[in-house]
Amino acid sequence: LLRLREGRPVRIKVTNRSANPEIVHWHGLFLPSAMDGAMEEGSPMIAPGASLVYEFSPRPSGFRWFHTHTFAGGDFSKGQYTGQHGLLHVDPANEPGQFDAEFFLTLHDWQGQLLGSDDGSMNPSYDISTINGRMLGYGDPLQVRQNQRIKLQILNSSPTETHWISLAGHRFEVVALDGNPVPKPQLVSMLRLAPAERVTAFVTMDNPGVWILGEVRKHVQAAGMGIIVAYAGANGKPVWRQPQTLSWDYTVFGTPEAKQNEAVEVIPLVFSAKFKGHGAMEETAHASGRSQGSRCDWSP
Repeated sequence: LLRLREGRPVRIKVTNRSANPEIVHWHGLFLPSAMDGAMEEGSPMIAPGASLVYEFSPRPSGFRWFHTHTFAGGDFSKGQYTGQHGLLHVDPANEPGQFDAEFFLTLHDWQGQLLGSDDGSMNPSYDISTINGRMLGYGDPLQVRQNQRIKLQILNSSPTETHWISLAGHRFEVVALDGNPVPKPQLVSMLRLAPAERVTAFVTMDNPGVWILGEVRKHVQAAGMGIIVAYAGANGKPVWRQPQTLSWDYTVFGTPEAKQNEAVEVIPLVFSAKFKGHGAMEETAHASGRSQGSRCDWSP
């Protein structure tokens, strides 16, 4: 975990000890292109054996992260498939700290391979799924006490997979999405995180026992995506309970006063070139963009 103070200048030296050109992207920060760490924006690559110093004043505050921004294509030994990422939190100038404990959790999938589908497409599949780099039952449990109010900071760093997370016997009070406070915090029984998404939530520890925080889909939890949450003094086998609902709706975190899309404007979008990796570009056609929906449902 890299923890910075909002607006306080930092210098971070990154050395590339790999055999390939690399780059670090500071996800969620407002930075000039030279420091952003995205080669599509003109950020410099770091050659093997070389170093680069990133200098910036981190803004805005909130839960961010950093990761490689190299183009992997179908190579599962490059890019985000390698697990080259880290947690980044930018502390605000005035942090109220109205909680008893804070835990950072990273969801990730490993040992990917491309599998064919009936429609002829190729989709990634993974053998192992982890929280904080450990499979369920192999990492240290989250130790809590009764009546604590804990703060969970959860990142989905998976290259391709959306994950559905629940904490058996408890509910989440979602207060921020992607590091940004939501207008209307809500209690939910399950969290949905697409790749690169982050959720900040409070949980009131009012149900003593030994519980599992993990993926609601049985096959993904069986692949390892889970972590034990143990109350002080509690014993026994960790318990899992399926959440009451498997629905996730971003709009519940908004305000009733927010205006709906009364008139959707079609914005012309022109692509003059398509990024193919490490500076290679090719000419492509024109396209136009349109707004998308915001509700997701899943059934096991």
